[in-house]
Amino acid sequence: MMATDRATTTLRFRDRLDRSTTMETDVLNGFVGRRLRAAQYVQRTAGHTVVPGSIDHTLVFRLGGGRARRFDGARQTGQAEGRHTTTLIPAQATYGWELPDDSSVLHMYVDDADLRRFAHQEFDIDPDRLEMRDYMGQNDPFMHHLGPLVLQELQSDLPQSHLLLDGFDGIIAGHMLRA
Repeated sequence: MMATDRATTTLRFRDRLDRSTTMETDVLNGFVGRRLRAAQYVQRTAGHTVVPGSIDHTLVFRLGGGRARRFDGARQTGQAEGRHTTTLIPAQATYGWELPDDSSVLHMYVDDADLRRFAHQEFDIDPDRLEMRDYMGQNDPFMHHLGPLVLQELQSDLPQSHLLLDGFDGIIAGHMLRA
C-alpha cells in the first residue's frame, strides 16, 4: 500500500478525477453491490488526467482502443493497449494518465477496508501486512474470461444480473489478492 493516511482519503476512484484538459468520458453502465462496484467507460476525447489516491483498489479490464500510458510525475511507468489486458491500481496510488480518444474499459472497484476484511476472514491474511502491487497492461487469462462476463451482466436489464454481479465480488476480491 502507498504510505498515505487512509483516513484522509475518503473518495472513490471515479470521484477523484482531475481533468487537466477537456476530456469527455461516457459511463455506459454501472453497478453498486455489497463489496463490488463496476462501471463501463468509453473515452470520447484524448487527453491527460490525474487520479489521486482513493479508498478503492481498481481492476481495469480493457475492452479496446488505443494505447493508454501511465505516469508518475513526468516519468512513464506503464502502458496498455489493445483488448483484454488488465491493470490493477492499488488504493491510495496517485498516477497521471494519457488516454486515447477511443479507449473502452471496464472498471471494477473494491474498497480497501473491505478487501482487508475479506483477506483476513477468507484467507487468514493479516490485514496490516497486506500490500497490493500495481501492474499495467498485463495479459491476465483469468480476467480474459471473467471481464466479458461482468460486462455482459452490466449491460443486461435482467434483475438477476445484479444478483450475479454481487456473486462476482468475492471472485474479483480473491483475484486481486492473488495478483
